[in-house]
Amino acid sequence: MLKRLFKKSNPLIENEASSLQIKKYQANAGTFRRLFKKHFISFLKENNWKGDGFKFYKETNNETVYLLEIIPERRGGGYSVAFAIHFDFIPYRFADKIEDYSYSGLDVRGGLPFEVEGSGLLEYPTSETEVIKSFLFLREQVILAESNFFNKYGNWKEHFLQYRPEQINNREQELERITNSRFSLLCAKIFNHLGEYQRSKEMAEYGLTTIKYPTGNGSSLYSEFMELIKTANNV
Repeated sequence: MLKRLFKKSNPLIENEASSLQIKKYQANAGTFRRLFKKHFISFLKENNWKGDGFKFYKETNNETVYLLEIIPERRGGGYSVAFAIHFDFIPYRFADKIEDYSYSGLDVRGGLPFEVEGSGLLEYPTSETEVIKSFLFLREQVILAESNFFNKYGNWKEHFLQYRPEQINNREQELERITNSRFSLLCAKIFNHLGEYQRSKEMAEYGLTTIKYPTGNGSSLYSEFMELIKTANNV
């Protein structure tokens, strides 16, 4: 019941709840999808998010696309919220249309910084009062994500140019949900796009040391590292 998130009273929640006939809802993904569409999608549209269902995106003028995804737990226990950033110059591997992009296929990603009763999930609302609480909370989190997570990469060029192979090797980077091999590949692609070809080559060569080619962990990245090295050598 989102106990940990709503210990303090909220006058806005209480006033809205008191004016409604209290309804009960089944705690499942199907019901939550209907409630989400009714109570939350309009907020996203008003704030320039596009999309439908549980996947939304916001285009920028900075060669990036922001993604927001609601992820129902497969066993029906609740849902989680994820954010991610796609770079226009890095092809997405798993879908052609941006509407179908998923946070799990991107490298720069994050989520809500809390755990609910140890599960890491937000529970589905089961009453009108909880619906109001849930979606007011989600509104706050989307706003916070824009000011904290997304804005952190507003100047992504300067942000990624700070990284050197030794920093990645020492895990001196903020993306916890990414391996050294994938992070070095991301940096190498960004450097290549910015015309920093020797730095791209340096990062790609480091990346090769983090994989076990041809059959071990990260071996699928081998060809991409080699292509970046080849590009740098031909400049």
